Amino acid sequence: MSFESDVVVQVALSLSGAASVLVVQWSARWMSRRSVDHFWRGYHRKPVTVIMNEWEIDAPGQAVTAGAVDIAVDIAVDITDDSGQHDLASFATRGSLVSFAMSNSQALLTQHFRLLRSPSKFVGDKRHIRDAFDGIQNLVILGSPVANRFLEVFLGEYCASHPQLAEFTWSVTAGGLALTLPEGEVLRPSVDEHGNGMDYALIASLRTSSLAGSRTIIISGCHEWGTESAVRLLVGGRGMQSVRRALPRRLPAFAFVVKAQIFNNYPVRVELFPANAVGRVYDLTSAG
Repeated sequence: MSFESDVVVQVALSLSGAASVLVVQWSARWMSRRSVDHFWRGYHRKPVTVIMNEWEIDAPGQAVTAGAVDIAVDIAVDITDDSGQHDLASFATRGSLVSFAMSNSQALLTQHFRLLRSPSKFVGDKRHIRDAFDGIQNLVILGSPVANRFLEVFLGEYCASHPQLAEFTWSVTAGGLALTLPEGEVLRPSVDEHGNGMDYALIASLRTSSLAGSRTIIISGCHEWGTESAVRLLVGGRGMQSVRRALPRRLPAFAFVVKAQIFNNYPVRVELFPANAVGRVYDLTSAG
């Protein structure tokens, strides 16, 4: 074989190998995206409201009106003082704010619903909840019922007819918030002051036509890291194939738990709990 022919063969093999790698990568992305779409079925091209946990600030500032800029300047003069920072935060946020992790979840879900072509609205669970219900069809609720007031009320109504979801219980312990599973196993997150450790989140998908929306997805981390990690899993696709394999077909209401490895306040690994081939999925369909 001539030198030129050998070069041509090598180039052809290289191109063939590169094409194979691209095909495999594209197939993996397609399967991941398909798994994401499967989980969010019923949300495509439909309005959705996301109810986030927000933190209230004492003595909220007044709304922006004539002269408000002068008030803000006066407050900012004492910004180096702790009370000045408190007043400025109260004024700027009208008395409430969301955590950094919650704002990350909002950004992820905003982009996700754009891909689904679903009009979305984000409201807080305390001061802004009255603006939530104006003909919505689907809900997403972020945060645990210990912190999210709307979720606490929602679960009280839903669990009256579907007691299976009430078997997941939340408790405040010396080490923070803990999640107890129906089997009695207690999941205690452990994230240190540097943002390194482990957190957990409960994810539930419910049919709620008799309540606020036609479907409701609850994403409840023990702490904010767990909530953001679960959102990243549900919209990003990485790991969603294993979730889809674990979910029974056409189950109207179900729940599962994910475990998140946190490093420097960022989730580096999110997986089904327990970490086996199929995880553990809870059927929430039957009524009590």
